[in-house]
Amino acid sequence: RGSGLPWVAEDAAHVDQRAVEARNLDAAFASLGRADRPRLARRIVRARRVLVLGERGAYPIALQLRSQLAQVRSDVRVGPSPGQRLGEEVADLDRHDLVVLVTVRRHTAGVERIVRHCVDSGADVVVLGDPTAAVIAAPATTAILCPVDSPSAFDSMAALFAVVAAITNDVYDASGPGGRVRVDAVATAYDALGELAAP
Repeated sequence: RGSGLPWVAEDAAHVDQRAVEARNLDAAFASLGRADRPRLARRIVRARRVLVLGERGAYPIALQLRSQLAQVRSDVRVGPSPGQRLGEEVADLDRHDLVVLVTVRRHTAGVERIVRHCVDSGADVVVLGDPTAAVIAAPATTAILCPVDSPSAFDSMAALFAVVAAITNDVYDASGPGGRVRVDAVATAYDALGELAAP
């Protein structure tokens, strides 16, 4: 399982999956709490731009984080874009930017270099991952580590997605009137473009 390949515990049929998920959630929210949630939200709000990075299994989590943050604040990007590498995404980072790097086992080669490059650029760096990312996250300003344990063949990303929802709700609260203006502008654009089906 540590290599990121499917593996089933021998006693999987007798393990309470809900209890495992509850432990994962407890540990994930404890880690988020240690990250100082109100201050983290303010950092995300105040950054000139936010870059969310994720590859392989981390990419859907990065997409969700970017999607929700973009509802509340402008200039939120996700990378790598299709057909691109990370170099294009991080070339112009500086101290006015905030990077959230999402990484889960099995981590891509060179992810430590990406974290170090972002830190060296002066950007505010947050690493969101599972506990195997602790060493990768060492240079970052903030590490939020969410267990992905599961008795079944595949890791569970439930705790990571729950933490994404918590972070973005914190950002919504911290954004104040400016965030509400952004939400209204996005809703107006949806209506003008007819992008969403009627409820």
